[in-house]
Amino acid sequence: MDETLGKHEREAATPGARRRPMHRILMVAYHFAPDNASGTHRSLHFARALHEHGHDVHVVTAPLQALRTTDPSLNDIFPYPDRIHRSDFRRTLGEIYLATRRRGAAGAGTSRPQGTPSPQEERVHDVEPKHSPLTLLRRTVAAWDALPDHQRGWYRSAVRVGRQLARTRKIDAVFASGPPWTGILVAARLSRGLGCPLVVDFRDPWTGNTGRQTPYDFEWCHWIAKRWEKSVLRRASLALFNSPAIMERAVKSYGEVGRRPVRAILNGSDAPRREHASGIPPHAEIRFSHFGNLYRGRSVMPLINGIESLVEKGVVKPREVAIELIGRRAEEVESLCASPPDGILIRATSTLPFHEAVSQMMEPSVLLVAQPPNLSVQIPTKLYDYLCTGNPVVVMASEDSATWRVASRFPRCRRVDYSDGRYNAAILADLVQSWKAGALEQERTVDDTAALTKARISEEFVEAIEELLDD
Repeated sequence: MDETLGKHEREAATPGARRRPMHRILMVAYHFAPDNASGTHRSLHFARALHEHGHDVHVVTAPLQALRTTDPSLNDIFPYPDRIHRSDFRRTLGEIYLATRRRGAAGAGTSRPQGTPSPQEERVHDVEPKHSPLTLLRRTVAAWDALPDHQRGWYRSAVRVGRQLARTRKIDAVFASGPPWTGILVAARLSRGLGCPLVVDFRDPWTGNTGRQTPYDFEWCHWIAKRWEKSVLRRASLALFNSPAIMERAVKSYGEVGRRPVRAILNGSDAPRREHASGIPPHAEIRFSHFGNLYRGRSVMPLINGIESLVEKGVVKPREVAIELIGRRAEEVESLCASPPDGILIRATSTLPFHEAVSQMMEPSVLLVAQPPNLSVQIPTKLYDYLCTGNPVVVMASEDSATWRVASRFPRCRRVDYSDGRYNAAILADLVQSWKAGALEQERTVDDTAALTKARISEEFVEAIEELLDD
Protein backbone atom coordinates (compact mmCIF):
# COMPACT_ATOMS: atom_id res chain seq x y z
CA MET A 1 0.00 0.00 0.00
CA ASP A 2 1.20 3.54 -0.74
CA GLU A 3 3.29 4.64 2.24
CA THR A 4 2.46 8.30 1.58
CA LEU A 5 -1.21 7.73 2.42
CA GLY A 6 -2.43 9.10 5.71
CA LYS A 7 -3.76 6.87 8.47
CA HIS A 8 -7.43 7.33 7.59
CA GLU A 9 -6.75 7.03 3.86
CA ARG A 10 -5.21 3.62 4.52
CA GLU A 11 -8.19 2.64 6.68
CA ALA A 12 -10.57 3.74 3.93
CA ALA A 13 -8.69 1.57 1.43
CA THR A 14 -9.18 -1.46 3.68
CA PRO A 15 -12.39 -3.46 2.99
CA GLY A 16 -14.96 -2.94 5.72
CA ALA A 17 -13.13 0.00 7.29
CA ARG A 18 -15.21 2.91 8.59
CA ARG A 19 -14.49 5.98 6.45
CA ARG A 20 -13.94 9.21 8.36
CA PRO A 21 -14.66 12.53 6.73
CA MET A 22 -11.59 14.23 5.28
CA HIS A 23 -11.21 17.84 6.33
CA ARG A 24 -9.34 20.52 4.39
CA ILE A 25 -7.16 22.54 6.74
CA LEU A 26 -5.36 25.73 5.78
CA MET A 27 -2.42 26.32 8.12
CA VAL A 28 -0.81 29.73 8.49
CA ALA A 29 2.67 29.11 9.91
CA TYR A 30 5.29 31.80 9.47
CA HIS A 31 7.87 29.39 10.93
CA PHE A 32 7.93 26.15 8.95
CA ALA A 33 10.55 23.75 7.58
CA PRO A 34 13.38 24.27 6.83
CA ASP A 35 13.29 27.24 9.23
CA ASN A 36 15.43 26.24 12.22
CA ALA A 37 13.47 28.41 14.67
CA SER A 38 11.92 27.07 17.85
CA GLY A 39 8.46 28.02 16.58
CA THR A 40 8.78 25.71 13.57
CA HIS A 41 8.39 22.35 15.22
CA ARG A 42 4.88 22.62 16.66
CA SER A 43 3.16 23.61 13.41
CA LEU A 44 5.36 21.24 11.41
CA HIS A 45 4.40 18.19 13.44
CA PHE A 46 0.76 19.24 13.58
CA ALA A 47 0.73 19.40 9.78
CA ARG A 48 2.27 15.96 9.51
CA ALA A 49 -0.20 14.46 11.98
CA LEU A 50 -3.19 15.92 10.13
CA HIS A 51 -1.88 14.50 6.86
CA GLU A 52 -1.28 11.07 8.40
CA HIS A 53 -4.87 11.06 9.65
CA GLY A 54 -6.15 11.56 6.12
CA HIS A 55 -6.81 15.29 6.12
CA ASP A 56 -5.90 17.65 3.29
CA VAL A 57 -3.37 20.15 4.66
CA HIS A 58 -1.90 23.19 2.92
CA VAL A 59 0.52 25.58 4.60
CA VAL A 60 1.05 29.29 3.98
CA THR A 61 4.50 30.24 5.22
CA ALA A 62 7.33 32.79 4.92
CA PRO A 63 9.66 33.10 1.92
CA LEU A 64 12.95 31.23 2.11
CA GLN A 65 14.97 34.45 2.02
CA ALA A 66 13.37 35.52 5.31
CA LEU A 67 14.81 32.56 7.23
CA ARG A 68 17.76 33.36 9.47
CA THR A 69 18.92 29.76 9.94
CA THR A 70 17.78 26.59 8.18
CA ASP A 71 17.94 22.85 8.77
CA PRO A 72 17.17 20.87 5.57
CA SER A 73 16.48 17.71 7.59
CA LEU A 74 13.28 19.33 8.88
CA ASN A 75 11.83 19.00 5.37
CA ASP A 76 11.64 15.24 5.97
CA ILE A 77 8.97 15.70 8.63
CA PHE A 78 6.46 17.11 6.14
CA PRO A 79 7.93 16.10 2.74
CA TYR A 80 5.18 17.53 0.56
CA PRO A 81 6.50 20.66 -1.18
CA ASP A 82 3.35 20.97 -3.30
CA ARG A 83 1.42 21.64 -0.08
CA ILE A 84 3.74 24.40 1.13
CA HIS A 85 2.99 27.87 -0.26
CA ARG A 86 5.42 30.73 0.38
CA SER A 87 4.31 34.34 0.28
CA ASP A 88 6.57 37.37 -0.02
CA PHE A 89 7.00 40.49 2.08
CA ARG A 90 5.78 43.94 1.16
CA ARG A 91 7.87 46.85 2.37
CA THR A 92 6.31 48.56 5.34
CA LEU A 93 6.52 52.25 6.16
CA GLY A 94 9.27 51.48 8.65
CA GLU A 95 11.23 49.47 6.08
CA ILE A 96 11.09 52.38 3.65
CA TYR A 97 12.12 54.86 6.36
CA LEU A 98 15.04 52.74 7.53
CA ALA A 99 16.21 52.15 3.96
CA THR A 100 16.26 55.90 3.45
CA ARG A 101 18.21 56.45 6.67
CA ARG A 102 20.78 53.83 5.65
CA ARG A 103 21.62 55.51 2.38
CA GLY A 104 25.14 56.74 2.57
CA ALA A 105 25.78 54.90 5.87
CA ALA A 106 28.62 52.43 6.14
CA GLY A 107 27.60 48.88 5.28
CA ALA A 108 24.41 49.92 3.50
CA GLY A 109 24.80 46.98 1.15
CA THR A 110 24.60 44.38 3.91
CA SER A 111 21.65 42.06 3.33
CA ARG A 112 19.39 40.66 6.03
CA PRO A 113 16.25 38.53 6.22
CA GLN A 114 13.04 40.49 5.75
CA GLY A 115 10.84 40.87 8.78
CA THR A 116 13.77 41.17 11.23
CA PRO A 117 15.47 44.44 12.24
CA SER A 118 19.24 44.50 11.87
CA PRO A 119 21.51 45.87 14.63
CA GLN A 120 22.35 48.80 12.35
CA GLU A 121 18.67 49.62 11.96
CA GLU A 122 18.11 49.35 15.69
CA ARG A 123 20.96 51.83 16.32
CA VAL A 124 20.21 54.27 13.50
CA HIS A 125 18.40 56.64 15.86
CA ASP A 126 21.50 57.06 18.03
CA VAL A 127 22.71 59.84 15.72
CA GLU A 128 19.55 61.86 16.35
CA PRO A 129 18.89 64.14 19.35
CA LYS A 130 16.80 62.21 21.86
CA HIS A 131 13.95 64.72 22.03
CA SER A 132 13.88 66.03 18.49
CA PRO A 133 10.74 65.88 16.30
CA LEU A 134 12.64 63.48 14.03
CA THR A 135 13.27 61.15 16.95
CA LEU A 136 9.58 61.21 17.89
CA LEU A 137 8.67 60.49 14.27
CA ARG A 138 11.13 57.63 14.16
CA ARG A 139 9.82 56.14 17.40
CA THR A 140 6.23 56.46 16.22
CA VAL A 141 6.99 54.83 12.86
CA ALA A 142 8.97 52.07 14.58
CA ALA A 143 6.14 51.44 17.04
CA TRP A 144 3.54 51.26 14.29
CA ASP A 145 5.83 48.99 12.28
CA ALA A 146 6.14 46.62 15.25
CA LEU A 147 2.38 46.06 15.42
CA PRO A 148 1.80 43.28 15.89
CA ASP A 149 5.47 42.36 15.22
CA HIS A 150 8.28 42.78 12.70
CA GLN A 151 6.63 40.30 10.33
CA ARG A 152 3.90 42.84 9.61
CA GLY A 153 5.01 43.20 5.98
CA TRP A 154 4.06 39.56 5.39
CA TYR A 155 0.36 40.11 6.15
CA ARG A 156 -1.11 41.17 2.78
CA SER A 157 0.85 38.66 0.75
CA ALA A 158 -0.07 35.79 3.09
CA VAL A 159 -3.77 36.73 2.92
CA ARG A 160 -3.58 36.83 -0.86
CA VAL A 161 -1.95 33.39 -1.09
CA GLY A 162 -4.52 31.95 1.31
CA ARG A 163 -7.38 33.31 -0.76
CA GLN A 164 -5.87 31.87 -3.94
CA LEU A 165 -5.74 28.43 -2.32
CA ALA A 166 -9.36 28.77 -1.20
CA ARG A 167 -10.46 29.33 -4.82
CA THR A 168 -9.30 25.84 -5.78
CA ARG A 169 -10.53 23.89 -2.74
CA LYS A 170 -13.13 24.26 -0.03
CA ILE A 171 -11.47 25.13 3.28
CA ASP A 172 -13.06 23.59 6.38
CA ALA A 173 -10.89 25.40 8.95
CA VAL A 174 -8.00 27.84 9.19
CA PHE A 175 -5.27 27.21 11.76
CA ALA A 176 -2.47 29.51 12.90
CA SER A 177 0.16 29.33 15.61
CA GLY A 178 1.78 32.43 17.06
CA PRO A 179 4.08 34.20 17.51
CA PRO A 180 4.57 35.92 15.21
CA TRP A 181 1.12 37.37 15.76
CA THR A 182 0.94 38.56 12.17
CA GLY A 183 0.19 34.94 11.26
CA ILE A 184 -2.69 34.84 13.74
CA LEU A 185 -4.17 38.00 12.18
CA VAL A 186 -3.74 36.50 8.69
CA ALA A 187 -5.67 33.40 9.77
CA ALA A 188 -8.42 35.47 11.39
CA ARG A 189 -8.83 37.50 8.19
CA LEU A 190 -8.99 34.36 6.04
CA SER A 191 -11.39 32.61 8.39
CA ARG A 192 -13.73 35.59 8.38
CA GLY A 193 -13.66 35.88 4.60
CA LEU A 194 -14.14 32.15 4.00
CA GLY A 195 -16.80 31.74 6.67
CA CYS A 196 -15.06 28.75 8.27
CA PRO A 197 -13.89 27.97 11.82
CA LEU A 198 -10.71 29.57 13.14
CA VAL A 199 -8.30 27.57 15.32
CA VAL A 200 -5.59 29.63 17.05
CA ASP A 201 -2.60 28.28 18.92
CA PHE A 202 -0.80 30.45 21.49
CA ARG A 203 2.78 29.25 21.88
CA ASP A 204 3.53 32.36 23.96
CA PRO A 205 1.45 35.10 25.61
CA TRP A 206 0.66 38.00 23.28
CA THR A 207 -0.09 40.89 25.67
CA GLY A 208 -0.07 41.62 29.35
CA ASN A 209 -3.56 40.10 29.52
CA THR A 210 -2.10 36.67 28.75
CA GLY A 211 1.08 37.09 30.77
CA ARG A 212 3.60 38.95 28.64
CA GLN A 213 5.64 41.98 29.53
CA THR A 214 4.70 44.07 26.53
CA PRO A 215 7.48 45.30 24.25
CA TYR A 216 5.58 48.34 22.98
CA ASP A 217 6.77 51.89 23.68
CA PHE A 218 3.41 53.69 23.53
CA GLU A 219 0.16 53.16 25.40
CA TRP A 220 -1.81 53.18 22.15
CA CYS A 221 0.26 50.15 21.06
CA HIS A 222 -0.81 48.24 24.18
CA TRP A 223 -4.43 49.16 23.49
CA ILE A 224 -4.34 48.00 19.87
CA ALA A 225 -2.58 44.71 20.69
CA LYS A 226 -5.11 43.88 23.40
CA ARG A 227 -8.01 44.63 21.06
CA TRP A 228 -6.50 42.33 18.45
CA GLU A 229 -5.93 39.59 21.01
CA LYS A 230 -9.48 39.86 22.34
CA SER A 231 -10.94 39.89 18.83
CA VAL A 232 -8.99 36.80 17.78
CA LEU A 233 -9.93 34.83 20.89
CA ARG A 234 -13.56 35.88 20.59
CA ARG A 235 -13.71 34.74 16.97
CA ALA A 236 -11.81 31.46 17.44
CA SER A 237 -13.87 28.30 17.37
CA LEU A 238 -11.05 26.60 19.26
CA ALA A 239 -8.14 28.18 21.17
CA LEU A 240 -5.09 26.10 21.99
CA PHE A 241 -2.28 26.96 24.41
CA ASN A 242 1.03 25.21 25.02
CA SER A 243 1.02 26.25 28.66
CA PRO A 244 -1.87 25.84 31.13
CA ALA A 245 -0.79 29.12 32.75
CA ILE A 246 -1.27 31.08 29.52
CA MET A 247 -4.68 29.45 29.02
CA GLU A 248 -5.71 30.35 32.57
CA ARG A 249 -4.66 33.97 32.02
CA ALA A 250 -6.62 34.15 28.74
CA VAL A 251 -9.79 32.74 30.29
CA LYS A 252 -9.49 35.11 33.25
CA SER A 253 -8.82 38.18 31.08
CA TYR A 254 -11.43 37.45 28.41
CA GLY A 255 -14.47 35.88 30.03
CA GLU A 256 -16.07 34.95 26.72
CA VAL A 257 -13.08 32.72 25.90
CA GLY A 258 -14.04 30.43 28.78
CA ARG A 259 -17.40 29.79 27.11
CA ARG A 260 -15.70 28.56 23.93
CA PRO A 261 -13.55 25.45 23.48
CA VAL A 262 -10.08 25.98 24.95
CA ARG A 263 -7.42 23.36 25.42
CA ALA A 264 -3.86 23.17 26.72
CA ILE A 265 -1.64 21.00 24.53
CA LEU A 266 1.95 20.96 25.70
CA ASN A 267 4.90 21.00 23.34
CA GLY A 268 6.53 17.66 22.70
CA SER A 269 9.97 16.38 21.84
CA ASP A 270 11.68 14.72 18.91
CA ALA A 271 14.60 13.57 21.05
CA PRO A 272 15.03 9.78 21.16
CA ARG A 273 13.82 8.29 24.43
CA ARG A 274 16.21 5.92 26.19
CA GLU A 275 15.45 3.69 29.13
CA HIS A 276 18.85 4.50 30.61
CA ALA A 277 21.37 7.24 29.86
CA SER A 278 25.12 6.86 30.26
CA GLY A 279 26.38 8.27 33.54
CA ILE A 280 28.41 11.43 34.03
CA PRO A 281 31.96 10.26 34.92
CA PRO A 282 32.67 11.47 38.50
CA HIS A 283 36.36 12.09 37.81
CA ALA A 284 36.02 14.22 34.68
CA GLU A 285 34.69 17.78 34.51
CA ILE A 286 31.00 18.31 35.11
CA ARG A 287 29.45 20.09 32.15
CA PHE A 288 26.36 22.32 32.19
CA SER A 289 24.94 22.80 28.67
CA HIS A 290 22.39 25.32 27.42
CA PHE A 291 20.94 24.79 23.94
CA GLY A 292 19.09 27.56 22.15
CA ASN A 293 19.16 31.32 22.10
CA LEU A 294 19.92 33.36 25.21
CA TYR A 295 17.94 36.49 24.42
CA ARG A 296 18.06 39.58 26.58
CA GLY A 297 16.51 38.68 29.94
CA ARG A 298 17.54 35.02 29.81
CA SER A 299 20.64 34.75 31.95
CA VAL A 300 22.94 32.02 33.25
CA MET A 301 24.33 34.32 35.97
CA PRO A 302 22.44 32.61 38.84
CA LEU A 303 24.21 29.38 37.91
CA ILE A 304 27.60 31.04 37.48
CA ASN A 305 27.32 32.89 40.80
CA GLY A 306 26.40 29.65 42.54
CA ILE A 307 29.33 27.79 41.02
CA GLU A 308 31.71 30.63 41.93
CA SER A 309 30.68 30.25 45.57
CA LEU A 310 31.39 26.51 45.39
CA VAL A 311 34.86 27.18 43.96
CA GLU A 312 35.58 29.67 46.77
CA LYS A 313 34.47 27.11 49.39
CA GLY A 314 36.51 24.34 47.78
CA VAL A 315 33.47 22.19 46.97
CA VAL A 316 34.73 22.04 43.37
CA LYS A 317 38.21 22.69 42.05
CA PRO A 318 38.92 25.59 39.68
CA ARG A 319 38.11 24.68 36.06
CA GLU A 320 36.40 21.48 37.19
CA VAL A 321 33.09 22.91 35.99
CA ALA A 322 32.39 23.83 32.36
CA ILE A 323 29.41 25.75 30.95
CA GLU A 324 28.53 25.29 27.28
CA LEU A 325 26.28 27.81 25.50
CA ILE A 326 25.05 26.61 22.11
CA GLY A 327 23.09 29.23 20.14
CA ARG A 328 22.78 32.99 19.74
CA ARG A 329 23.46 35.15 22.76
CA ALA A 330 22.66 38.67 23.91
CA GLU A 331 25.52 41.16 24.24
CA GLU A 332 25.84 40.76 28.01
CA VAL A 333 26.25 36.99 27.57
CA GLU A 334 28.85 37.52 24.84
CA SER A 335 30.90 39.71 27.17
CA LEU A 336 30.71 37.00 29.81
CA CYS A 337 32.05 34.46 27.32
CA ALA A 338 34.93 36.79 26.46
CA SER A 339 35.90 37.27 30.13
CA PRO A 340 34.68 34.26 32.14
CA PRO A 341 34.92 34.23 35.95
CA ASP A 342 38.03 32.66 37.44
CA GLY A 343 37.80 28.94 37.89
CA ILE A 344 34.91 28.35 35.43
CA LEU A 345 35.28 27.20 31.84
CA ILE A 346 32.79 28.79 29.42
CA ARG A 347 32.54 27.50 25.87
CA ALA A 348 30.28 29.17 23.33
CA THR A 349 29.29 27.92 19.87
CA SER A 350 26.76 29.00 17.26
CA THR A 351 23.30 27.55 16.63
CA LEU A 352 23.29 23.89 15.54
CA PRO A 353 20.87 22.08 13.22
CA PHE A 354 18.20 20.39 15.31
CA HIS A 355 19.44 16.81 14.82
CA GLU A 356 22.98 17.82 15.82
CA ALA A 357 21.70 19.67 18.87
CA VAL A 358 19.70 16.64 20.00
CA SER A 359 22.71 14.39 19.51
CA GLN A 360 24.79 16.64 21.78
CA MET A 361 21.98 16.87 24.35
CA MET A 362 22.17 13.10 24.78
CA GLU A 363 25.84 13.22 25.77
CA PRO A 364 26.52 13.06 29.53
CA SER A 365 25.93 16.55 30.93
CA VAL A 366 23.62 18.64 33.07
CA LEU A 367 21.18 20.47 30.80
CA LEU A 368 20.15 24.06 31.49
CA VAL A 369 16.83 25.86 31.12
CA ALA A 370 16.86 29.65 31.63
CA GLN A 371 13.35 31.00 32.15
CA PRO A 372 13.35 34.38 33.95
CA PRO A 373 10.45 35.61 36.10
CA ASN A 374 9.05 37.83 33.34
CA LEU A 375 8.47 34.65 31.27
CA SER A 376 6.93 32.67 34.11
CA VAL A 377 3.81 31.53 32.21
CA GLN A 378 5.80 30.10 29.29
CA ILE A 379 7.37 26.65 28.97
CA PRO A 380 10.39 26.40 26.63
CA THR A 381 10.25 23.51 24.18
CA LYS A 382 13.80 22.50 25.03
CA LEU A 383 12.59 21.31 28.44
CA TYR A 384 10.78 18.39 26.78
CA ASP A 385 13.85 17.54 24.68
CA TYR A 386 15.98 17.59 27.82
CA LEU A 387 13.64 15.32 29.73
CA CYS A 388 13.58 12.72 26.96
CA THR A 389 17.38 12.44 26.93
CA GLY A 390 17.48 11.09 30.49
CA ASN A 391 20.01 13.74 31.57
CA PRO A 392 19.72 15.70 34.82
CA VAL A 393 18.26 19.16 34.28
CA VAL A 394 18.81 22.45 36.10
CA VAL A 395 15.87 24.82 35.68
CA MET A 396 16.54 28.48 36.36
CA ALA A 397 13.00 29.70 37.06
CA SER A 398 10.70 30.85 39.84
CA GLU A 399 9.04 28.20 41.98
CA ASP A 400 5.54 29.12 40.78
CA SER A 401 6.51 29.21 37.08
CA ALA A 402 4.80 27.06 34.47
CA THR A 403 8.20 25.60 33.56
CA TRP A 404 8.88 24.35 37.07
CA ARG A 405 5.31 22.99 37.34
CA VAL A 406 6.26 20.56 34.57
CA ALA A 407 9.89 19.95 35.54
CA SER A 408 9.16 19.33 39.23
CA ARG A 409 7.38 16.07 38.31
CA PHE A 410 10.75 14.56 37.38
CA PRO A 411 13.30 13.66 40.08
CA ARG A 412 16.17 14.48 37.68
CA CYS A 413 15.27 18.18 37.72
CA ARG A 414 16.61 20.74 40.17
CA ARG A 415 15.60 24.38 40.40
CA VAL A 416 17.91 27.39 40.63
CA ASP A 417 16.34 30.67 41.66
CA TYR A 418 17.01 34.02 40.01
CA SER A 419 17.32 35.90 43.29
CA ASP A 420 18.11 33.48 46.14
CA GLY A 421 21.88 32.94 46.06
CA ARG A 422 22.02 30.94 49.30
CA TYR A 423 19.37 28.52 48.05
CA ASN A 424 21.23 28.14 44.75
CA ALA A 425 24.53 27.38 46.45
CA ALA A 426 22.88 24.60 48.48
CA ILE A 427 21.18 23.07 45.42
CA LEU A 428 24.36 23.15 43.34
CA ALA A 429 26.47 21.79 46.19
CA ASP A 430 24.09 18.83 46.47
CA LEU A 431 24.28 18.30 42.70
CA VAL A 432 28.08 18.38 42.70
CA GLN A 433 28.30 16.01 45.66
CA SER A 434 25.96 13.58 43.87
CA TRP A 435 28.17 13.79 40.80
CA LYS A 436 31.36 13.12 42.77
CA ALA A 437 29.73 10.16 44.49
CA GLY A 438 28.65 8.70 41.15
CA ALA A 439 24.97 9.09 42.11
CA LEU A 440 24.03 11.03 38.97
CA GLU A 441 24.42 7.81 37.03
CA GLN A 442 21.77 6.21 39.21
CA GLU A 443 19.40 9.14 38.56
CA ARG A 444 19.93 9.18 34.81
CA THR A 445 16.94 7.09 33.77
CA VAL A 446 14.09 8.17 31.55
CA ASP A 447 11.04 8.81 33.67
CA ASP A 448 7.54 8.65 32.25
CA THR A 449 8.24 10.83 29.22
CA ALA A 450 6.16 8.85 26.70
CA ALA A 451 3.44 11.50 26.93
CA LEU A 452 5.98 14.16 25.91
CA THR A 453 6.77 12.80 22.45
CA LYS A 454 5.70 14.97 19.54
CA ALA A 455 3.78 12.02 18.11
CA ARG A 456 1.61 11.81 21.25
CA ILE A 457 1.16 15.58 21.45
CA SER A 458 0.22 15.73 17.76
CA GLU A 459 -2.41 13.04 18.31
CA GLU A 460 -4.01 15.31 20.91
CA PHE A 461 -4.06 18.12 18.38
CA VAL A 462 -5.72 15.99 15.69
CA GLU A 463 -8.33 14.79 18.18
CA ALA A 464 -9.17 18.40 19.07
CA ILE A 465 -9.52 19.37 15.39
CA GLU A 466 -11.68 16.36 14.58
CA GLU A 467 -13.93 16.94 17.59
CA LEU A 468 -14.48 20.50 16.36
CA LEU A 469 -15.14 19.67 12.71
CA ASP A 470 -16.93 16.33 13.03
CA ASP A 471 -19.75 17.83 15.11
